Amino acid sequence: MKKIIKHELVEVNIPAGTTLTRFMFPDIANLRNTKILGLQIYENPQVPFSVLSQKPVTNANINTLAFVSLANYGGKYFLNKAPARMFQTFAINSASNTAYETDIKSFTMQMVNYPQSFVEVSQYIALLALVDTVFLFSVYYYDINDTTDKASFQSRK
Repeated sequence: MKKIIKHELVEVNIPAGTTLTRFMFPDIANLRNTKILGLQIYENPQVPFSVLSQKPVTNANINTLAFVSLANYGGKYFLNKAPARMFQTFAINSASNTAYETDIKSFTMQMVNYPQSFVEVSQYIALLALVDTVFLFSVYYYDINDTTDKASFQSRK
């Protein structure tokens, strides 16, 4: 079990009827100047709606079409076209209706430039829909500017 320092839910929007194959991560103020510890992607029906009331993409689209690329602030991609399914570590056992997690992918506290990072799909045909959808991610991170976190890690005498 990993200790969660901080968490942010990130929605990468896919407009209805799009023919695009690259979808950029949004610029989220809470994730600026942070170091990533982990990344997780959710599917529909695990999470049937996002915060914006849009449906997350399906398991089939995550497994066969989607790839994630994360850039650092130097413009280099330290994660380049990684299959999104490797970040799909949350599942629901349909027989017992219980949720479980497997092997969350850890990072070594790289700093991510989210507005330069993206999800890419190998073909747009399967993503065409009549409604907007999202790639829904959990980002686990450490905020290097937050002094309240540092105080909790000091050794006690």
